[in-house]
This record gives sequence, C-alpha cells and structure tokens, in this order.
Amino acid sequence: MKIGTGLAGLVAVGVAVGALWYFGRTRPIEIVERTSEQGGTAVCATCQGTRQATCGLCAGRGRVATGERSCPACEGTGKGKWQLKGSSGGRQMGSPPPCMQCRGTGRVGTMESCSLCSGTGSTDCPDCAGTGRQTATSTRKVRTVRAGPSLWERVLSWLFIAPDEDCAPQAGGDGSVPLVAAYVPLFEREGLSMRVVRWGGVSRGTQGWEVRATLRIRRGDTETDEGRIFVVRNREITAARPDAGP
Repeated sequence: MKIGTGLAGLVAVGVAVGALWYFGRTRPIEIVERTSEQGGTAVCATCQGTRQATCGLCAGRGRVATGERSCPACEGTGKGKWQLKGSSGGRQMGSPPPCMQCRGTGRVGTMESCSLCSGTGSTDCPDCAGTGRQTATSTRKVRTVRAGPSLWERVLSWLFIAPDEDCAPQAGGDGSVPLVAAYVPLFEREGLSMRVVRWGGVSRGTQGWEVRATLRIRRGDTETDEGRIFVVRNREITAARPDAGP
C-alpha cells in the first residue's frame, strides 16, 4: 500500500513538472520605454552661425594699451587752454582747465594693434572653432517590447539555473513570433496602420536574432505589402529595417 502511494506521488509530481514545462514556457511580453540619444549639428548659439566672435583681448576695439607717454596735447602739464575771465593790460585771467585728452594727468596710454585679432576686433568663435555649427545631442523616448522570463524559467532560477537571455524568440506553430506581433502596433497612428500577413522565419544574424515578416501597411487610402527584418537581442527588439529580399 505504501509503495502504491509513493508511486502515485511520483507520478503526480512528474505530471505536474511536465505540465509546468509544457504550459509554463510561454514568455510574457512587456512593453518597455527607453531613452535614446541622437547626435547632430545645429547653428552655433554663440556666434549665430557667423563664425566670428568679439576678440577677448581687445574687447572688439582692435587695439590694446601697451604703456604710457607724455600727453602731446598739454605737453605733460595736464592743463588745458586758458579761459578768458576778463582782460587787464592784454593779459588773460583765470585758471586753466584740465587737459581734455589726458584729463589732467599729463599722461596718455600708448596703443598698438591687437596681436590676437590682428586689429580686426574679432576672432574665430571659440565655441564652434569658426565653423558656425555646434554638435547637438537630443534625447527621445523609444518604445519597444521585451520577452520576460517564463514560469518554467522562474522555477529553474530557484534551482540556480539562470535563463538564457540570448535565446531565440519564441515562435508559434504557424511561424508567428508573438514578440514581433506585439511590436508592430506600437507604430500605428492616425492614417497609418499595419499588420503581419506573412512570417518568414527566425535566423541568427550578425547583430542578434532576425525575424523576417511581411507587413501590410495602409497609409491613408493606399495599401502595400512590405518586407521587414526585426532584430532581437537579449529578448528585446532593438531594430527594424526593410527587407531587401534574397
């Protein structure tokens, strides 16, 4: 009696494991959103595309001070011309005002052409190196689909058997790939609809697993059949490109 009970228990466990293996291998599909960076060029914000910027050495004047010398207008006295306050015996009366050129200091600065801009007052824009363009990086959110671990794989993970992340995408008996079937509708919008009408198989490519399919795409009132290759890497669709055929 005990042997029969033990055998029945083993059979039950075997049936449960078999059912789990058969029915629990379906990988759930998740929609994921990732941030993608795109590079490009844009008009330089500093020079607005003119390629030139104000010289930082001479502040756009084209000349820089190199020292001082005696004021030529007042011959270093710092005094300007006399102002007439009245006349007495042909003599001018009153105090002379400060020299307008040196402002009473008797000294004026010496100037020479700016060595950085050669006297032009402008140099190549430092932010774009004189190209008028700048590298611009933009970010955008991209939606895709990913196959999560199946119930069978979760059970195996309890036994320290990690799932194969680079496994081939699951396919149905008719050749359909649920991962791709869930991915295609993400790109539908008003005036644009698409659906898979023919599956072309799964194969190993240089960048991951490749799933070939023919889409029936309706743009407005026009409907066309177009081939696509969907690249799957680590259970996630990473790219889709036109299929040029054999």
